[in-house]
Amino acid sequence: MQPYPATGAKFQISLNGGTAPRWRNDGKELYFVSPDQKLMAVSMTLGASPQWGSPNSLLNVVMTSSNQAFWPYTPSANGQKFLVREPSAEDAESHPITVVTNWLAISKTSEPRQ
Repeated sequence: MQPYPATGAKFQISLNGGTAPRWRNDGKELYFVSPDQKLMAVSMTLGASPQWGSPNSLLNVVMTSSNQAFWPYTPSANGQKFLVREPSAEDAESHPITVVTNWLAISKTSEPRQ
């Protein structure tokens, strides 16, 4: 964690790292997914000298290649409930992706549609 605007100060909140950090609406709690795929919560007191408690495990969150690009969870405004994305059977399947480069040049030389 670091202040905004940046002052150069940085604070490590997790014990072993984490991903997908989210704040509770009032800024009194920070959530993140630990490396062992647990949703963690840390109580926070923000200010010139921020203070925080120990991370507490709330529940398991399965991180898959398909949900790493998106938030795997969303906390309610008060942090009492969480919407968690569960992996589906489609997550186990491989889906091809087509990348088109220079598509603006392609669209300019294409025949207009009638």
